[in-house]
Amino acid sequence: MPPQAKKIVRTARKRRDLSTEFAFPPQMLPASRGAVQAYRQSAWEAFTALPLPDTNEEAWRRTDIHHLDPARFHIPAAEESAALPPVPPKLLAPLVDAAHGGQMVFTAAGVQTTLEADIAAQGVVFTDFASAERTHPEILQKILGQVVRPDEGKFSALAAAFAQQG
Repeated sequence: MPPQAKKIVRTARKRRDLSTEFAFPPQMLPASRGAVQAYRQSAWEAFTALPLPDTNEEAWRRTDIHHLDPARFHIPAAEESAALPPVPPKLLAPLVDAAHGGQMVFTAAGVQTTLEADIAAQGVVFTDFASAERTHPEILQKILGQVVRPDEGKFSALAAAFAQQG
């Protein structure tokens, strides 16, 4: 009688549909107007429609997020953000040369922006999302979703829908 081959059992983890388990209702979307509001709404719709990435996708093949607990994600309240420590000075030091051409530091207190005067004189707009929405809406409208489209993935859609400063 020939020896029996060892039986191999393969199982797949059951994937949960986590799209409804994130604690971000659409009422939490930042208030916006015009093109930015349409962009946020489109991003929100993409977020709710797209599945979480899995290891079958090339970009995620080495990152298994099936243990990710979306219920633990939340947008921090102002008092939570205020309790964060300041940015360590060594992280703010220029990587190359003696000074930055421009730098933004995002903190609980807001955004600190610096831009070299000669660069600003050339008409360069160097600002955060919220300030651009207030002071340069026509420029913001042109570039929304041009680098990373909200429909590229669930997390890019979530980031686009809730973008506030970055």
